[in-house]
Amino acid sequence: MTQKKTRRRVYSVKIFASIGAFFAILGLILSFLPLRMFALIPASISIYFVIIAYVLTRVFKTEKKFVYTVFGIAVLSMVIAGISELASSDVVEVDKEFEQKLDVQSKDVDSSLNAAFEEEIVVEQKPVAVKSDTVKSRKKAEKPVEVVEEEFVEEEVGDIEF
Repeated sequence: MTQKKTRRRVYSVKIFASIGAFFAILGLILSFLPLRMFALIPASISIYFVIIAYVLTRVFKTEKKFVYTVFGIAVLSMVIAGISELASSDVVEVDKEFEQKLDVQSKDVDSSLNAAFEEEIVVEQKPVAVKSDTVKSRKKAEKPVEVVEEEFVEEEVGDIEF
């Protein structure tokens, strides 16, 4: 009878410690993801289960090594989540500064382009021959039909400084 009771006691401690270990590992994984503060939820749940397991080990006088390990993992995940949240920079401020720099640069480019277009630009048009051969023309005639179309390409003459 006493062996069965001690087995049940050990199993009850192991069950609470295992549930605590599951939540501690989940908290440790979440502490490395972008939403770090959500790691505090499973880590705190883990600490509650570890406290229950610790009390059971004190009452039943069983080994506490696994309970201490799980408690260490839970505390580690809470510490990592807290430090990484405090150490992270505000991304919104950095983005606003970057957008302001882009606005200044785009205004500079716009003013230089406006100055360049205010100068007189001479445009020449040259005809370019384009050959087109369609599938329908091949089906209608045995020999392919070549169609020559003229397109005009604009070329700029003059120096433009940016």
